[in-house]
Amino acid sequence: MKPSDYVGITSILSDSTFRFSVSTIDDSYFCFTDNAIMKELIESNIEFSNRINIALTDMLTRYFDKIIDLTQKQMPGRIAVALLYLYEEIYKDDGFDIFVTRQELSELTGMTKDSAGRVIKEFSKEGIIHARGKYIDVLDLKKLKHIAQFG
Repeated sequence: MKPSDYVGITSILSDSTFRFSVSTIDDSYFCFTDNAIMKELIESNIEFSNRINIALTDMLTRYFDKIIDLTQKQMPGRIAVALLYLYEEIYKDDGFDIFVTRQELSELTGMTKDSAGRVIKEFSKEGIIHARGKYIDVLDLKKLKHIAQFG
């Protein structure tokens, strides 16, 4: 999720059971709001309600994209999508410290830790990225995007 995203928004209008947990990969700040207050704002403020609907639509679109990435792409495509996400959405830089372990990256992409490591190594060998420990440089953004799209 990005700054200003709503965490747990899918549970506001249904029930009080949250269907997931959240962890951060970087220092983060949160604002917690009681569900009853959120429901009241949605019911009484049309502008706020519209913004919530837009946020829900954006979130669902990202979830559908994620399902497609995990079910229809080969392993290099999954890793490319994850690296592009970190590059474009989180760090906004071509060189970044990846604050997720290889295990977490593999879980994010629906792969084993060893498979994710092999793909990272192959991307390094092909000059697409340069990985040093937890630091990753994106060297060939065009090729990484191609793999993410067609992977």
